[in-house]
Amino acid sequence: MALLKRYRNIFKKYFELPREDKVLLGESWAELLRSIIVLGTPWRSREFLRGGDESYDGRRDREIRHIEDILGFAASHHIKSITCLESSLALRNILRKRGINLTLEIGVNRDEA
Repeated sequence: MALLKRYRNIFKKYFELPREDKVLLGESWAELLRSIIVLGTPWRSREFLRGGDESYDGRRDREIRHIEDILGFAASHHIKSITCLESSLALRNILRKRGINLTLEIGVNRDEA
Protein backbone atom coordinates (compact mmCIF):
# COMPACT_ATOMS: atom_id res chain seq x y z
CA MET A 1 0.00 0.00 0.00
CA ALA A 2 2.87 2.38 0.79
CA LEU A 3 4.38 1.64 -2.61
CA LEU A 4 1.11 2.56 -4.32
CA LYS A 5 0.97 5.82 -2.39
CA ARG A 6 4.57 6.62 -3.33
CA TYR A 7 3.95 6.11 -7.04
CA ARG A 8 0.72 8.06 -6.89
CA ASN A 9 2.70 11.03 -5.53
CA ILE A 10 5.32 10.63 -8.28
CA PHE A 11 2.68 10.61 -11.00
CA LYS A 12 0.97 13.60 -9.41
CA LYS A 13 4.25 15.56 -9.55
CA TYR A 14 4.79 14.45 -13.13
CA PHE A 15 1.37 15.63 -14.34
CA GLU A 16 1.87 18.99 -12.63
CA LEU A 17 5.00 19.67 -14.71
CA PRO A 18 4.80 21.92 -17.78
CA ARG A 19 5.05 20.13 -21.14
CA GLU A 20 8.67 21.23 -21.73
CA ASP A 21 9.71 19.76 -18.37
CA LYS A 22 7.95 16.47 -19.15
CA VAL A 23 9.97 16.22 -22.37
CA LEU A 24 13.16 17.11 -20.47
CA LEU A 25 12.34 14.49 -17.83
CA GLY A 26 11.95 11.82 -20.52
CA GLU A 27 15.20 12.91 -22.15
CA SER A 28 16.95 12.83 -18.76
CA TRP A 29 15.68 9.35 -17.98
CA ALA A 30 16.82 8.07 -21.39
CA GLU A 31 20.22 9.78 -21.12
CA LEU A 32 20.76 8.22 -17.68
CA LEU A 33 20.00 4.81 -19.17
CA ARG A 34 22.44 5.51 -22.01
CA SER A 35 25.14 6.48 -19.48
CA ILE A 36 24.59 3.26 -17.53
CA ILE A 37 24.94 1.20 -20.70
CA VAL A 38 27.97 3.07 -22.08
CA LEU A 39 29.88 2.91 -18.80
CA GLY A 40 29.41 -0.86 -18.79
CA THR A 41 31.05 -1.35 -22.19
CA PRO A 42 34.64 -1.33 -23.47
CA TRP A 43 33.87 1.93 -25.33
CA ARG A 44 33.41 3.90 -22.12
CA SER A 45 36.76 5.67 -22.51
CA ARG A 46 35.45 7.43 -25.63
CA GLU A 47 32.93 9.27 -23.49
CA PHE A 48 35.74 11.04 -21.69
CA LEU A 49 37.82 11.97 -24.71
CA ARG A 50 35.44 14.72 -25.76
CA GLY A 51 36.60 18.06 -24.47
CA GLY A 52 34.47 20.96 -23.41
CA ASP A 53 34.48 24.70 -23.81
CA GLU A 54 36.65 26.37 -21.21
CA SER A 55 35.28 29.82 -22.06
CA TYR A 56 31.81 29.38 -20.51
CA ASP A 57 30.69 32.75 -19.16
CA GLY A 58 27.86 31.72 -16.81
CA ARG A 59 24.98 33.38 -18.69
CA ARG A 60 22.93 30.18 -18.77
CA ASP A 61 23.41 29.14 -15.13
CA ARG A 62 19.68 29.27 -14.40
CA GLU A 63 18.91 26.94 -17.31
CA ILE A 64 21.67 24.57 -16.21
CA ARG A 65 20.32 24.45 -12.64
CA HIS A 66 16.82 23.71 -13.94
CA ILE A 67 18.08 20.86 -16.13
CA GLU A 68 20.09 19.56 -13.17
CA ASP A 69 16.96 19.55 -10.99
CA ILE A 70 14.92 17.63 -13.57
CA LEU A 71 17.79 15.18 -14.06
CA GLY A 72 17.96 14.68 -10.29
CA PHE A 73 14.26 13.84 -10.21
CA ALA A 74 14.74 11.35 -13.07
CA ALA A 75 17.75 9.81 -11.31
CA SER A 76 15.90 9.37 -8.04
CA HIS A 77 13.10 7.49 -9.82
CA HIS A 78 15.15 5.39 -12.24
CA ILE A 79 15.11 1.60 -12.51
CA LYS A 80 18.66 1.46 -11.16
CA SER A 81 20.37 3.37 -8.40
CA ILE A 82 22.27 6.12 -10.25
CA THR A 83 25.89 6.93 -9.37
CA CYS A 84 27.28 10.45 -9.47
CA LEU A 85 29.42 9.54 -12.50
CA GLU A 86 26.38 8.34 -14.47
CA SER A 87 24.45 11.44 -13.49
CA SER A 88 27.32 13.79 -14.37
CA LEU A 89 27.83 12.14 -17.73
CA ALA A 90 24.11 12.36 -18.53
CA LEU A 91 24.02 16.04 -17.52
CA ARG A 92 27.02 16.84 -19.69
CA ASN A 93 25.42 15.13 -22.69
CA ILE A 94 22.08 16.89 -22.20
CA LEU A 95 23.80 20.27 -21.92
CA ARG A 96 25.91 19.52 -25.00
CA LYS A 97 22.71 18.92 -27.00
CA ARG A 98 21.63 22.42 -25.97
CA GLY A 99 24.89 24.02 -27.07
CA ILE A 100 26.51 24.24 -23.63
CA ASN A 101 29.85 22.44 -23.88
CA LEU A 102 31.32 22.00 -20.44
CA THR A 103 34.22 19.84 -19.36
CA LEU A 104 33.51 16.92 -17.06
CA GLU A 105 36.41 16.67 -14.63
CA ILE A 106 36.80 13.50 -12.62
CA GLY A 107 39.05 13.11 -9.64
CA VAL A 108 39.95 14.53 -6.30
CA ASN A 109 41.23 18.04 -5.79
CA ARG A 110 44.06 17.84 -3.28
CA ASP A 111 45.21 21.31 -2.41
CA GLU A 112 48.88 21.17 -1.48
CA ALA A 113 48.99 24.66 0.02
